[in-house]
Amino acid sequence: MEINKLGPYEKVIDLHSSVRSRLISLLFSIRGIGVFRIVKGRKEKLRQIRQKKKILTPLPHTVDRYLKVFEHAGYPASARKGPWINVDPESKIFAKEFFESQNIQKKKVFGLALLRLQATP
Repeated sequence: MEINKLGPYEKVIDLHSSVRSRLISLLFSIRGIGVFRIVKGRKEKLRQIRQKKKILTPLPHTVDRYLKVFEHAGYPASARKGPWINVDPESKIFAKEFFESQNIQKKKVFGLALLRLQATP
C-alpha cells in the first residue's frame, strides 16, 4: 500500500465510516494500529423516518458525533456554542425588508434553504 510509505501511524480516525474507509481502517487495524470510527446513528435515523412505529427521540448533533471520535482517540476537543452560521449585515437587511414586503411575521419563519449557484454552459 502506498499509504504505508507516509507512516508510521499511531492511530486512524475514520470520520466517514463508508465502505472504502472501513476497508482502509481494517488494513490498519490488522497491523495493530488503533482505529476510531464515527457512529453516524444510521439505525436511529431510520427509526425516525420509517412509515410505522416511528421512534422520535433527539439525536446527537453531527458536530458532537465528530468530537466524540476525537475524544475516544485521546484528543479531547470542544465546539463553541452556536449559532454557527454568521450572516452578513446586508443579508440581514435584505431578509428583513423581504419579509416585511411579504407581510411575513417573524414568529412564522422557521426554514432555511442553502443554494449553490452555478453558471450554466
